[in-house]
Amino acid sequence: SPPWFVLLVIVPYLYYDFSKNYKFMINSWIYKNNLNLLFMFINVFCLWKILFTFVFLILIVKYYMKDLLTPDLLYINFQDIRALTRDVIKTFPEKDLFEFSIANLRPFSAMVEEFVMMVDGVFGEILKDKHQKIIENTFPNNKSEILSIWDKTSKIINEEWREITDYSQELTLYQNTFSFTQWILYLIENETHHRGQGYTYLRALHIDPPLFWDRESFKK
Repeated sequence: SPPWFVLLVIVPYLYYDFSKNYKFMINSWIYKNNLNLLFMFINVFCLWKILFTFVFLILIVKYYMKDLLTPDLLYINFQDIRALTRDVIKTFPEKDLFEFSIANLRPFSAMVEEFVMMVDGVFGEILKDKHQKIIENTFPNNKSEILSIWDKTSKIINEEWREITDYSQELTLYQNTFSFTQWILYLIENETHHRGQGYTYLRALHIDPPLFWDRESFKK
């Protein structure tokens, strides 16, 4: 449960106890006209309160920060963007998926191949022999097979995600070393970036792309 009991119970108690115990001392110092000691005490008292408040805020932030990106939320976000990319693949006409491009960029099928290969790389690196390889030979050259590979990838992610116990484990791929969590975030960002190019291709072809905010988890 959240540590609000600290704020609601302990802090008022400490404040009351501190004030009660030192009230007599303050009155005594005033009575004796020992203003230097009084000011010193007030300064120490203020510093104590500031320090306690600072430590308390750190504890509160640490408590809630751990829930901002849990493994389950990371998984849901990853599969959400993959489902959206699948809709983009499905929207492309067969020929344009493999041939259409703008400004000498790659066709979208080549970008999709990159997405799958990177998933293969990351999960193969963290799970080693436990990983089921996604692309055995060459990448498909027709849309139906690409969609089949895409669904196979999603299924493998779903099964192998449960096998991962250390999300902070460092993995070295493509001459870069990141934790598993950082690699998944990179895969999400990379796929989102290239999916944006796919949206541009579809617009250039006068085809309405899927709604970018139409996430699977939003429908539940």
